[in-house]
Amino acid sequence: MSFFLSRLPDGSRVGKYLALTGKKLRAMETVLAGIATDLIPEERIPAFVERLCATPTSDIRAINLITDEFVRGSPSEKDWEEWGLNGHLQKAFERCFKNEKLQDIFKALEKENTEWAKDTLQRMRKYSPTYMKVVVEELKRGKKKDLASCFRMEYRIAKAFLKTRDLQTGVKSVLIDKTKEPPEWNPPLDQVLDKKALPDSEVQATFFDGSVKGEEDWDEEVRDLGLWDGRTYMDYPHRTVAGLPREEDVRVVVAGKNECAWEANSAGSFAMTSEEVLNWFAQNWGAFLDSSTLGPLNALPEGVGGRKHFITQSKDPLAASSPRGKRAEAWLIRQVRKHP
Repeated sequence: MSFFLSRLPDGSRVGKYLALTGKKLRAMETVLAGIATDLIPEERIPAFVERLCATPTSDIRAINLITDEFVRGSPSEKDWEEWGLNGHLQKAFERCFKNEKLQDIFKALEKENTEWAKDTLQRMRKYSPTYMKVVVEELKRGKKKDLASCFRMEYRIAKAFLKTRDLQTGVKSVLIDKTKEPPEWNPPLDQVLDKKALPDSEVQATFFDGSVKGEEDWDEEVRDLGLWDGRTYMDYPHRTVAGLPREEDVRVVVAGKNECAWEANSAGSFAMTSEEVLNWFAQNWGAFLDSSTLGPLNALPEGVGGRKHFITQSKDPLAASSPRGKRAEAWLIRQVRKHP
């Protein structure tokens, strides 16, 4: 959770919202949120699987071309409107969930005083205050950790929660009593929001630093945990080929931070129109793949990857007529509007 929710296209705000509210998403909403890259209708899945099995390569670019033949298509304007977090509620959503402290998120939601804010507060008040404070800190840390470190952190958190009263309370409420009213959490929400209980230092010591009483072997035990093939990475290896650009990607192209290889040709301090930003991504997004060691993004040789490469392969996934191209264009237009 700490790895993928902190790396959604809208930054960690959507991930924070989903983790704190338990909001369920419809199929297309998972695409709009950036959780899923494509939506394939159920009736097309057997043919899609058969086609993949018959494909003699695992090259992700070839897989993308096959996927485009089966996807439902790009989100409609109705889909975007119904996905309120990217529609008329976007500014209110960002004002609330940009905050890094649970108390500040609650204060911002109460200040909004809208039906969406009231519904969000109602959802959040059902959850354990301890859980919510841990989640906010977990996503904040997860954004700066590699995959293996995120798994180790989550193991620490899970083990620490086993010792809390809230875990027992929650299990009893949901599975045994099956009550609809929120259980009596310890400490209660009002004390946490008023900073009378569960200070940040206690959260960090109990759930993140491993300094739980009686856990002398904590660090050694967690350190031995590893991924099955021993590899890890800071970001999804092929996200510039399989996924859509993130909000920070658009910001980097406009501002020119040049922190990764693919950013080397970004605009920097030069002013760019919305159309120029869209054209930049059409020409460059997908031109960089991860190295074989799953390290930082590295540029491929000229002519490999990117729009020009796909044109030479007789099909261009970023062309306006392709499902992937339409989806990328719709997403980028909304991101570019944030960085005029």
